[in-house]
Amino acid sequence: MAGTECDLLGLRKEVVRIAGDKSLSADPNGVSFLMDACRHLKSIALSGVDGLAEKSQVTGVIGVTKLSSSTNIGSFFIFARQGKVWDREAAFEPE
Repeated sequence: MAGTECDLLGLRKEVVRIAGDKSLSADPNGVSFLMDACRHLKSIALSGVDGLAEKSQVTGVIGVTKLSSSTNIGSFFIFARQGKVWDREAAFEPE
């Protein structure tokens, strides 16, 4: 029983994350906010919001990091400190 409380908290966190992803994916403001951040060449870190990322069309985009562990949080901050993600700019230029 020593790990029960921790396991329950982890499960609750996962349920909240899933509900949050569904809620944000259904909210036009949430989708627009993420799309604007991408267009403005911001570094973006996401965790547990795969549906929102897909709907906002930011999956696989340069400068968008899917956080899966504490190690890539540090990597994200190092990357984000460089400023705007200029490599992404060409994707938004008219042809």
